[in-house]
Amino acid sequence: MREAPLSEYITVDTARLVPEPLRNISGGYSEIPLEIQLQSKTAEKLSFYVPWDGVLDGFIKGKEALRQKLGLTLPIQSATISDWDEGFVLIFETAQVSQTAAFKINEKDVLYLLENCRRPPEIENKK
Repeated sequence: MREAPLSEYITVDTARLVPEPLRNISGGYSEIPLEIQLQSKTAEKLSFYVPWDGVLDGFIKGKEALRQKLGLTLPIQSATISDWDEGFVLIFETAQVSQTAAFKINEKDVLYLLENCRRPPEIENKK
């Protein structure tokens, strides 16, 4: 897995978070579902509310442009940012495992994205 800057694939302008009750609502036609899995030590660094399970949900716009940038022939079905003990990983999944794209990303980039992307008022207040 190679390292990459998060902003090469997801930017503040292309990402938005949704409130917990809307986790299972589909996004817009050109959006990819995004799940962010945070450990509690990372969630504490954020200025806004993170659910007890550390999961934030949202969407990334620009599905087709991102697919082309990644060189995938199949549509991207979902994206995940996971907070592992070894660092952060960004994964783009398609219907075939062979067309999955994964990158190591920097915690600082993840925190910047989360602090500056669109967030609903429901998660604006700190715990």
